Formats: sequence, structure tokens, C-alpha cells
Amino acid sequence: MATRIRASPQGDAHQLVPVGVECSVQSGDGDRHPSRTARHGGRWRTECRVGTWNVRGGMRDKTNELIEIMKERELDVVCMSETKRKGSGTEELPGGALALWSGVPESENACQGVGVLLSSRLVDVMTEYKVVNSRLLWVRFKLGLTKLFLLAVYAPVASSSRAELEEFWENVREVLDLARGNERIVVCGDLNGWVGTARPGYESVLGKFGDKRVNDAGKLILAVCKEKGLLVTNTMFNHKKIHMYTRERKNERSMIDLFLVDDRLRKQVMDTRMFRGADLGTDHYLVITRFRGLFAGWRYRTAVTEPQSVCRIRSWKLQEADSRDKYHARVAEKLDTIDGRKECVERTWQNLRDGMVSAAEEVCGTIKRGSSKRRDAWWNDEVKEAVKKKKKAWLDYLASSNDKDMREKMKERYRLQKVHTKALIEEVRERCRMEADERLSHNFKEKSKLFWKEVGRTRSGATALRMNKVLSRTNDVLSEKSDVMQRWSEFYREMYACDDLSEGSGDDAVTGTPDPDLDDTEVISMKEIERAIRSLKCGKAAGLDRVTAEMVKYGGPRVWDSFHLLCNLCWRTGDVPDDWRSAVIVPLYKGKGSHFDCGCYRAISLTSLASKVYSKVLTRRMQEKSERFLWEAQCGFRPGRGCTDQMFSLRMITEKLLAANQKIFCAFVDLEKAFDKVVRKKMWELLPGYGVDGRLLRAVQSLYCDCKACVRVGHDLPPMFNVQTGVKQGCVMSSWLFILYLDSCLQKLKDSCLGVKLGDIKVNCLLYADDAVLIAPSEAELQALVTCM
Repeated sequence: MATRIRASPQGDAHQLVPVGVECSVQSGDGDRHPSRTARHGGRWRTECRVGTWNVRGGMRDKTNELIEIMKERELDVVCMSETKRKGSGTEELPGGALALWSGVPESENACQGVGVLLSSRLVDVMTEYKVVNSRLLWVRFKLGLTKLFLLAVYAPVASSSRAELEEFWENVREVLDLARGNERIVVCGDLNGWVGTARPGYESVLGKFGDKRVNDAGKLILAVCKEKGLLVTNTMFNHKKIHMYTRERKNERSMIDLFLVDDRLRKQVMDTRMFRGADLGTDHYLVITRFRGLFAGWRYRTAVTEPQSVCRIRSWKLQEADSRDKYHARVAEKLDTIDGRKECVERTWQNLRDGMVSAAEEVCGTIKRGSSKRRDAWWNDEVKEAVKKKKKAWLDYLASSNDKDMREKMKERYRLQKVHTKALIEEVRERCRMEADERLSHNFKEKSKLFWKEVGRTRSGATALRMNKVLSRTNDVLSEKSDVMQRWSEFYREMYACDDLSEGSGDDAVTGTPDPDLDDTEVISMKEIERAIRSLKCGKAAGLDRVTAEMVKYGGPRVWDSFHLLCNLCWRTGDVPDDWRSAVIVPLYKGKGSHFDCGCYRAISLTSLASKVYSKVLTRRMQEKSERFLWEAQCGFRPGRGCTDQMFSLRMITEKLLAANQKIFCAFVDLEKAFDKVVRKKMWELLPGYGVDGRLLRAVQSLYCDCKACVRVGHDLPPMFNVQTGVKQGCVMSSWLFILYLDSCLQKLKDSCLGVKLGDIKVNCLLYADDAVLIAPSEAELQALVTCM
């Protein structure tokens, strides 16, 4: 049930408030709006607050202060102008907030730039955004029953040429044309224009209040407003002059940070005014517009919670001698005696897996990841206290009397505190940089994985959005958790399904029972197991079984012996544990395209690291049998060969032919999703021709029988689905199986007499896995080679 209360005299909207929540309205500065009370009572408020601020550069440094101001002022979104941040991107911030920005290219001097800072609840209702240029950035929202098109703007200064101003506002018109008919437009930012209060001809655009001055830039603003049905909300409300002017510099004041709002939202606009109390060291003030009822369709939705965190075992501590010794002792206690000839594969593996995981948890402990609480290291208590003192000095200056001497004294006090705060921040940041350098230097020598992880984070800078929205088949935005998970599963299920059912997946080739006709003398030796375990790379993400490379690699003789028994049991029975056939698909944003399009993400499969021990043994045996059958043109994934060899070969061929005054024609071919399109049934049929048969073939097939995967959305795992095509991503054997499969497909090209000749050598193709270059002495022969391929 809900109780309807009356709007306050200040213009508050009618609100639905939960029963039991007091909605008393106080007088003076302590007025508590019913919408705020409703929000604090456990319901979302229907009021939406949008701010705009020219931050005068330093977006990276001022983000933490701005987040605090957003919480204090209960802002949902802040549009920033003149951010001076280069490039464009997104960054997740503490508390679930999100920063979007657009600036000049990295090669240019820092100038211009716009940004949008979203609170957690607006992140959840954002459907799309796009960077236009260094002055324009738009975002789409679905706020309950209202669809909003927000455009953040930083206009050229009024002294710019007429042509530059007209070009900018023409770009604004083109962006506003993108707004759909049912979307309400809000344009805000530093528009650098005086619009005046002369209403004749602009009655639907201007209000009665504001600065009377008008200039050419202001006339262009009014023309766009009249054309697009927008109104300047700064002029709609009667405020004191100190709450009207948005910029103050020496003895000059102006109202140039404006809100242009769709006329259809006229009744929803509650107020637009400037707030002097917020301070970011800029000569512009924070301007806030309050909208009523935009969240009407969401009023009973629970508030956004912090992103879930997942516990991960700190297995990297096993690289330390003390932790390693404790782990040896604990895992030996937990592992029961395993008899590889009596136990079944699944039971043996579960015993080994549970022993390693539980021992590692007790010795190393766990850590929570994914809570999005990371802050800049320099934003510590010391800096916060200095910022607080600076803010107090600013408020004292604003509250100072008209006494000129006292005002100058307060102003000087604020200036000194501002200089002190800036110096302190630089000192703390320099200290943090030195500590980071020392940490990097130590990790480079001792922990290379952590070193490169930090380097990668520094290079990338921005982070992708949380995967809480996705486009459906019909390009509708899905935001419900169950719909998002279902869409991701559907996308990858279709990708890994057989295109032709007549070809089959080839999974029925494995029976899982011993074959008496196979030779039982080729048991897996302990030397093979040791070589495979030692080659495991530490620091890799674990699969569903939570077993990491460190648990296996530093498990000691007890764990290694158990793997030796388990792998031989798999070899004899032709079966493997279910964990070894399962994978977790983690979509990673490619860095281009829509964040909500599944096709703009690269699928990374996390498989069982323990299965790589068995896979490495099988891969080495396959290489010994099939290496001699491979085409010499292939250099991918082969020992002693690499991409550099093919680059050198192509260059030498080109130089020798050109030196002999002969022509050369090349076609560079990249096979799309080649690894994912391998037909397994055909692959099993061609492997015996490369010496992979008998028990070795059955062992390879066992890892592909009934393969399953699921997509990790945030920290949730939807139901598994079958993977019926392609070689397994993340599996050690996949690369070798692929080049064998590709070698068979290119048999006709191998036997072709086309190509260039260097003495007695004929060359028509150079390969590195699925990348190929076809070489011919004429255009006609090159076309024939492409057709043959």
C-alpha cells in the first residue's frame, strides 16, 4: 500500500511513499522532499537530478571529489565540460558509478573534451551511448515509462569565428536528429552563449528570468531550440543572481552553462539553479536540474546493490617456500590412497580435486574479486581531510560579509588552502608512483605475472561496461538478469552448434569402455607427467573445478603421483572426468562496436587446468606421429618455426623475383572463426591418415565427448549447453588438431603445380595456422590459387 501526499509549495511532484515512512516537510534549509524520504525508506525516488559542470581539466584527478559531491547532492548524472582527457572510453568507478568520456586524439594537446558521470541506478537504465567528437557525447536511457536522450555539450567559446560556431551547431542538429520520436531530449553543458530574456518570437523557448545579455552564440542556441522544440530551463525559475550566474571570474559574471530540455518535459522540470557550495577549483559552478516523475515506472524497484563478488583462492602464494611446505603437508593428509586400477575415473578425479582445493584454501586463503571498490591509491584520508578543509574555506569565503577587507582575507585563506591541497595531492601521488615503480621492479624480477598484469591495466586504461544489458535478435535492449543470461547462452549455443546435422558432432565415436584390441603397453610414464606439469604456466584463471596451475605444479610428489595414476586410468578406459570436458566462456569486449552487441565480444574459454596435463601428454605423442606428414609451408604451432620465418621467406621471395625483373602477385587470406568451424566428424576420419589412431585417437576423442560450456555473465553461470563443433578453445591439443585438419583441407593446393619457382623449389603458399598468403607469378594464376583454396 502507498499513501499519496500533496506536493510541497516549492513545487515537488506528487509522490507515492511507502506506508510507515514519515513525510513531514520542514521549513528553511532543512526541507526534506517526499521523494528523498521515499528513497531513504527503501523505495526508489521518482525524482531525477541532472547536473552539468565545466571542470576545467583534470577529469582523472577530480573524479573522486566529484563522486563525493554526487552523493552529497544526490545526483543521478553529471555532464562535464572541458575535461581535457584524451581519447575516449568508459571506466567503472566505486559504488557502481560509471564514467564516459570523449576527448581529442592522444597525439594532440589536451583541450576540449566532454564526459558523463552516471550513478549506479542510471547505469542500470542506460541502453546506448556514442562518442561523436571531442565536444559531443550522447546517452540513451529508459527511465521507467520515459525514454531520455541526453546530449553532453562543450561549445566553442563565443569569440570563435562565425563559421566555427555554425559548424558546431550544425553538428548538434545532426545528433539531435538521431533522437527517436518517443524520446525526450535533454542537452546540457557549457554552451558558451548568452541567450538573454527577450521573448518575442521565442516564447516557447525562453522564460522570464535570467541574464538580459545576448550574443551571436546565444542566437544560434535559440535557433536550435526553436527548431527542435527545446526550452532553456535556466530562464524558467526566479532565483537570486548568485544562484543564476554559472560562471564568475574577477568582476565578470555570466550564465553560459545551460540546460536545453524537450518541451514535452516542461511539466516535469521542477527547478534549475546553480550551487555555489560545491567546489572543484574551477571558475564555473555546478548547475542542477530536477525532474519529477521520470522514474514513475520504477518506483517500486529495489535499489541497486553493489556488484557481486566472487571468492578466489590466492594460489599464487604457493610460489613462496613457507606456503608451499604447508600445502605439501595438508594435501598429503587430505588425499586418500588412490588405486588407479580399482577406482573409476570420476571418483579418482573428485578425490584429487577436492584434496587440492581444500588444502589450498586452508593454506592460502581466499580473496574477493569483482566488488568494484577500487579507488586511486592517492585518494587517502590525508588527501580527503585537505579537500574537506579547502571546501570549508570556500564556504567561509562565500558566507563572508560585504566587508571588502574580510572578504579579501577569506579569499586569500581559500587560495592558500587550495595551493596547499594541490601540493599535497602532487606529493602523495608522487609517493604512490614511486611505490608503484618499486613494486613493478620487484614483480619484474620475482613475479612476472603480476608485472605484466599491471602493465596491461595501465595500457588499456578504460574498462568495459558491466554485462547487465544486451541486444536481442530484434535489437531490443534486454536488461532483466534472466533475459540477459538467456541471450548470451543462445548466442554461443548457436555459434557452437553443427550447421549441418548430417555431419554430426562426432561425439558418438567414444564409448568410454576398454578396447581389448588396443595395445596396452604404451602406458603414460612418470617422465611424461613431470614434463607436462613443469610446463604449466602459473597465474592462469581456473576453470569450473577451481584448480589452478600452482596447486598442481607445487603439489609435490603426492599430487604428481596421483596425476600419474589418473592419466593412466584415463588412457586405459578411454574416459575423462566431466570437469575436463566443461568450459566457462568469458566474453571480453573487443574495444569497438556497441557494448550491448554479443558479436562485439571475443569469447575466452576457461577450461580445467588439470586437464592440460593429460592434453600435453597426448599432444606430444600426436606430434611425434604426425609431424612428418605436414606440409612444409605450415609454420604455425610447430616446434622451431614461427611467424618471423614466414615473414622472412616472403620478403626473400619478393626481393629475388624483383631482382630478376619478374612480377609477383600475393593474396592474403584470413579464415573467419576457423577454429570454431572445424567439423569434428571429418576430423576424426582424417586423423588416422596422419598416424593418430588406435588408443591415442580414442584418448583424444574422449576429451571431446559430450563437451559442455556455459557463459559467465558477471559472476553468474547459466545452465550448460552442448558444444558440437570446432576444436576446444583453451585446450592444448586444439592448435595441433587444427593444423592437421587444415593440412588435409589444403591437399589440392599442395599438389597444385601453380606458384612461383625459385630454382627447383615451387612456392604457392605460406601458412601460419589459419593465416595464409598465396603467391603467383600472374594475376590469372593467383585467381586460380584462390579458387583452389
